[in-house]
Amino acid sequence: MLLSRGTPKNSRIGCWLEPSAEGKRLFVQVVRAMLDWAFRVRGLAHAQWRTQPANERSSNVAKKLGMTLDGTLRQSFPRPVGSGRGDLQIWSLLASEWLEPAVKAPGTKAQLDELTHAFLGAFTNTKGRRPNVGVIWELFIPQGMIVKNVGADPVVYDVEAFIEPREKILTDGTLTEFSEWEVSERTEIFGSIAHRFSEYRKSGFLDGTWFEGSGRKTTQFVLTPSGWKMSSMAWDDV
Repeated sequence: MLLSRGTPKNSRIGCWLEPSAEGKRLFVQVVRAMLDWAFRVRGLAHAQWRTQPANERSSNVAKKLGMTLDGTLRQSFPRPVGSGRGDLQIWSLLASEWLEPAVKAPGTKAQLDELTHAFLGAFTNTKGRRPNVGVIWELFIPQGMIVKNVGADPVVYDVEAFIEPREKILTDGTLTEFSEWEVSERTEIFGSIAHRFSEYRKSGFLDGTWFEGSGRKTTQFVLTPSGWKMSSMAWDDV
């Protein structure tokens, strides 16, 4: 991890993570701490995040930190020999946006919508896209519980047990061109707790055979010091 000084009161952030450390919620937590130190302690006014457009995981980190996409520098750096030149996305965050987050923060319902859509989108692997199942660590509280209530006996997972087998089948060719999306929902909010009942649909190739399905999810949310998080979820497929 690197936080380097650019022009006065500006900084640039870069991240490198070994494959063995992926999916452990490290990026957002560490960068959030670094930004808070940079803005509050060092008095920096502007932080910048640079990534290639195809690096969706990196772009998602910028989004989760509340950064704004300033633009894309086209063909701004040379790729390996024979690969031409690559584009570079520029994301940024101002000290005023970090120190006064309430000005930008969306309403509670919008935040719950974002959490739900991020959860469903984590499994998408259409058109060669790599699923981002590890983002589920960021969506749930550490003690989160997920229940598969399909069939006679419920199957109860903690977050880690839920992620591991799904990441495997989404990346080893078992489940391809898969996507899952919400078609209707009812959300109730009371103070620092909330509940959402959703209808969803899904489709993809399972072991080479096309399938389509639907189901229902019930999701509970709690408001934490770092924002709204999922605390539990249960689902039943039709």
